[in-house]
Amino acid sequence: MSDTLAKDTVIQGLISYFEQYVSISEEMKVHIVRECYVKIFAKNKFLSSPLEVLPPVYFLFSGAVRNFIRDCGEEVTTSLILENNIVGLTLFPGRIGSEGKQYIQAIEEQ
Repeated sequence: MSDTLAKDTVIQGLISYFEQYVSISEEMKVHIVRECYVKIFAKNKFLSSPLEVLPPVYFLFSGAVRNFIRDCGEEVTTSLILENNIVGLTLFPGRIGSEGKQYIQAIEEQ
């Protein structure tokens, strides 16, 4: 599959995901196509970590990830996310209950 075809497939998956919840205008679709890009992560690769000031949000087209925090040296999984879902950090510094360092890690090839 070519890179262009792969991007078109993933972006159409993202638009379809949004359209489950709200109508998307043609102008917004063009904006999504222009501004979004495909990123592939290997198993065990971190998608996000506490080091990022502005953590990214991803549409998980395929594979699976886990959100986890490190608390007193232990990893505590807070959620598992499967394909065709939005994934991003849920705890932000300074908010109540966000003392643990939060990570997103691929648990399957993306």
